[in-house]
Amino acid sequence: MVYYDLLDRVRAKGDWEAWLDFFLTGVKTLRSRLRALRVASLRCSMMTNGGSRR
Repeated sequence: MVYYDLLDRVRAKGDWEAWLDFFLTGVKTLRSRLRALRVASLRCSMMTNGGSRR
């Protein structure tokens, strides 16, 4: 797995930059997916409630 390979490089060579880049890319991806889910949920809620927000 990439995560463990990069973490092993931190241990062996002190290569924090590659591991942090991988980790923060994952955080960024998760943030955008959660944002998309929130938008979809709001749209679904609006359709279900006849356009009104609760």
